[in-house]
Amino acid sequence: MPVRTSRPPRSPPSSRCPPTAPPAATGVDLRDQVRAVDEAVGSLGNGAVSGVLGEFDVATGRVSYLAAGHPPPLVLREGEVAGSPDECRAAPFGRGADGWAVAVVDLRVGDVLVRYTDGVVDARDRQGRPFGRSGLAEVLEREVPDRLLPEAARRVTRAVLAHREDDLADDATVLLLCPCGGERSSRWF
Repeated sequence: MPVRTSRPPRSPPSSRCPPTAPPAATGVDLRDQVRAVDEAVGSLGNGAVSGVLGEFDVATGRVSYLAAGHPPPLVLREGEVAGSPDECRAAPFGRGADGWAVAVVDLRVGDVLVRYTDGVVDARDRQGRPFGRSGLAEVLEREVPDRLLPEAARRVTRAVLAHREDDLADDATVLLLCPCGGERSSRWF
């Protein structure tokens, strides 16, 4: 569903689903981590688990990730939701999926990548209306630009709770990631 804004849309974030993702500079390759989590969850024999595994390069602003059963992220650019990167979606962990596709998003200094669970956008009020991506976009544009990320995340969560009248039926998790530039600077919450 497209997100409406009052101003012309900003350029969408750059993203792609490469056939192979480059290995991490240190540690285990992201695809190997994904396979390990999938096998571990599958060995439990109790179904599946959704989640996101990713890497963030603070020097370049590049985020590589795999979303297993989660909605696509949003990118806040210059105070407005610029859109959602193309998503390489995968089944939840534990289903033995093959050919995991890793998405890559190149963030600019000041952008905010927003990861969230379906409990945020699927939260319904008493009349059955979902909070939705448009509700999330509205809160992000209002609450994130001039706040520290922990406070912005609290306000997003509070807006979802208010929509549900403080009675969540599902988890409502949000993660905000903002590259600040430089070799060792980033903010996340």
